[in-house]
Amino acid sequence: MRHQLLPSRRFSCGILLAFRLLLVFGLGILARPALALEPVTLQLRWQHQFQFAGYYAAQMQGYYRDAGLAVDIRESRPGLDVADTVMNGEAQYGVGNSDLLLRYHRGSPVLVLAVIFQHSPLAIAARRQSGIRNVHDLAGKRLALEGGATELAAYLGREGVDLDSLIPESHGHNLDDLLAGRVDALSIYVTDELFQLRSLRDQFLVFSPDAGGVDFYGDNLFTSRNEWRDHPERVRAFREASLKGWRYAMAHPGEVVDYILQNYGPRHSREHLMFEAEQMIPLVQAQLVEPGYFHPGRWQYMARAYAELGLLPRDMKVDEMLYRAIPPDEAAEWRPWSAALAGAGLGAALLYAFLFRQLRRLRGARTHSQGLMECAPFPVAVTRPEPNGALLYINRCAEEYYGVSRADVIGRPAEGFWRNPEQRQQMIDELRQRGGRWLGFEVQLQDLQGKPAWVLMSAALIDFEGDEAIVLSFHDITQRKVTEAALRRSEQRFRTLAESAYDVIWTMDLTGRFTYVSPSVQRLRGYTPEEVMQQSMAEALTPDSMAQAAEGFAHLLRTGQVLDHHWELEQPCKDGSTVWTDAIINVLRDEEGHMIGLIGVTRDITAERKLRQELLSRSVAVDAAAEGVIITDANGVVEYANPAFCDMTGYAASEVIGQRTSRFKSGIHDKDFYRQLWGTITSGNPWRGEVVNRRKDGMLYHELLTIAPVKDENGAVVRYVAIKHDISERKRIEQRLEHLAHFDLLTDLPNRTLFFDRLQQAFARSQRYQEGLAVMMLDLDGFKAVNDTLGHQAGDLLLAAFAYRLKQTLRQSDTAARMGGDEFTVLLHGIRQDQDALTAAAKILSALEQPFDILGNPCRVGASIGVALFQPGYPSADALLQAADGAMYAAKRAGKNGCVLAQAPAQPQSPERPA
Repeated sequence: MRHQLLPSRRFSCGILLAFRLLLVFGLGILARPALALEPVTLQLRWQHQFQFAGYYAAQMQGYYRDAGLAVDIRESRPGLDVADTVMNGEAQYGVGNSDLLLRYHRGSPVLVLAVIFQHSPLAIAARRQSGIRNVHDLAGKRLALEGGATELAAYLGREGVDLDSLIPESHGHNLDDLLAGRVDALSIYVTDELFQLRSLRDQFLVFSPDAGGVDFYGDNLFTSRNEWRDHPERVRAFREASLKGWRYAMAHPGEVVDYILQNYGPRHSREHLMFEAEQMIPLVQAQLVEPGYFHPGRWQYMARAYAELGLLPRDMKVDEMLYRAIPPDEAAEWRPWSAALAGAGLGAALLYAFLFRQLRRLRGARTHSQGLMECAPFPVAVTRPEPNGALLYINRCAEEYYGVSRADVIGRPAEGFWRNPEQRQQMIDELRQRGGRWLGFEVQLQDLQGKPAWVLMSAALIDFEGDEAIVLSFHDITQRKVTEAALRRSEQRFRTLAESAYDVIWTMDLTGRFTYVSPSVQRLRGYTPEEVMQQSMAEALTPDSMAQAAEGFAHLLRTGQVLDHHWELEQPCKDGSTVWTDAIINVLRDEEGHMIGLIGVTRDITAERKLRQELLSRSVAVDAAAEGVIITDANGVVEYANPAFCDMTGYAASEVIGQRTSRFKSGIHDKDFYRQLWGTITSGNPWRGEVVNRRKDGMLYHELLTIAPVKDENGAVVRYVAIKHDISERKRIEQRLEHLAHFDLLTDLPNRTLFFDRLQQAFARSQRYQEGLAVMMLDLDGFKAVNDTLGHQAGDLLLAAFAYRLKQTLRQSDTAARMGGDEFTVLLHGIRQDQDALTAAAKILSALEQPFDILGNPCRVGASIGVALFQPGYPSADALLQAADGAMYAAKRAGKNGCVLAQAPAQPQSPERPA
């Protein structure tokens, strides 16, 4: 079947006939009195809510009134059959689901006028407390289905649920029965009841038919063929006004919500109705297709789904139950127009207006559809359906996805873009079997260079420029496929690991029964995995350990969290002995985060426990030691910490026992450091060195650490003893001494030693990379007078204050240093121009214009500054510094408190130092 975008040949003939009639009768319009509004009733299938927003919008905006109709919109009630109400004439129009197919088969004159939901919102909500974890658990449960929800039975049948085992219950049009536990599951609309269930997700599951490949239309506007036969214009008018209302409602949901609350009462809150509106967007798909659109092939697909359940014959045709703009009996439709044409031309004018509106609507639909494809945020392509069919169209997003232009690909055989051309033919065959529409299947495509890509594709048969074509939309899932492959490999690795692991790996459900036990359990306890999986928890533990485990299991069921991740448990062996084990336990959760059981790793700690007891028996001396001591197992998990260690780190013993020593890492040391440390101690040798660790309060501290391995009788390392001595104070003293060696004690500026080191490095970079560099020599003018007048203390304060101002004038990358006395130097990085160096000097001189407040006395000093810029002609850093020194003395001779720029080496000067 083809997507009905273009007018039929019959419709085109009608247009030509209309034009001929217009030429005969002209466009004169006779005045006739206004007609009274014609009353009709629309029967809803549920109570008043946003689900029927389009009909309210048509009422609110006056679309029904403009169509000459007075529409009574009636809500449903429990037990009411909407189809019966329409068929017996109590209502002229109704809203129904796919059950209309069944009514049509039984002989009811059903006529579907429009489809509102492109994807049905029907689903099943089920109670977890009823033991339901998947759709198959619904078998034998109490299920309440609302009227018209037979499609849910089709879904359950496809999933393999025995429909005869279900216990049917009546549906109360609300969630009360489900919440109270009177039913185990009931039908819901995901647009409505899901609002209330959001806060109860841990208690309920929602099963959607599309997960099982059942994708039906929903909320279909219908009437009877009797109404269509007797009142064709009223049917057209009602349909067009309703769909116009749906277009308005989906574009203005807030206005319609306010109208519902004002006219039909607050059965739902405004938040609930807005939630419903938002949930309807992907189901109605008003942004992609015109409201009301349906494809006959999709109805045929729905009929086949019911045929699989034996509810319909497999060869049933649905064409006669679907509305068409021009009825099959053209003569019957033209008779009223002929009668009108016998008048004074009014019929011709009305016919012209009708036909013009139809043409404009059809042209607009085609333009709108192509515009949607072009602007879609995902790749779209159109191809011919033949095996060698050509590519007809790609949108902008597809061009970007493939990195091609349309000119490069349009006209090429479409199968060239499929990694496996046979998949394309399979897609076409499947598409025809599904009624011209197939959503969400995975295929592998390729670009012009043959590079493969996995995509999730949807396809539909459409009419494209008068011929049958296939429209494809897809998005890239290559990364997901890579991830899935990695997951499969990971699962295989896990199983291989579990089957070959020395420790016992096991899983347990929430009833305390083992669901998996690795083969290593036979080495540990003598039982085979099959024998252990038949044991209860009480049989797998000694009585004392069972009492401990029961407390933890009760805590797990009550809170959803494990009481402790590490458990020391005594377990009976097949030979009558017992073995002490360490069980590391975590919660198993499903993909929705719900707890489904436990996973654990159990290892033999009998020898370790004995050794630990011996060590603990000798712990009195260790407890009294001044040095911090911790004892760990072979994996670095702390088993003991003495009081000195707790004082040193701020942790209580209970906070570190059971934790790995990596908890104390500072982040200062790299992986190689720890790799070397562990390599030493795991080989059985002691390790000694300095380590920076972190206290509980986050502060770093230095410790002198000695780690000694403890070996068992076979020479295997079973634990480690670490002795720690806090050397933080010693390190602070060393750092202070290091600072004093390179920084001036008075000004805290780099001293002569550090300055020359930085000068040599900067000079070498300038020589190698031609980086800019300038050196300043500064000598304070007037400092001696302050020192002589106010004393050495005042002189020291003045030097410190000047150093502070000097640093404020410089950039972060520059270096200021005190060479001795009142002489300072500055390294200016990146300076290439004389003017830039002079500007920096001017900032320093400007900073000295304000007097210094020294012991309450205003003191003024100046500075003589010599500047030398790096040039390739300078043979060394010393030469550059000497040039700056000479320029400084030139500044003093020039009157002091100024700056002189040293000449380049090509014009050497040797200024004499003044006496």
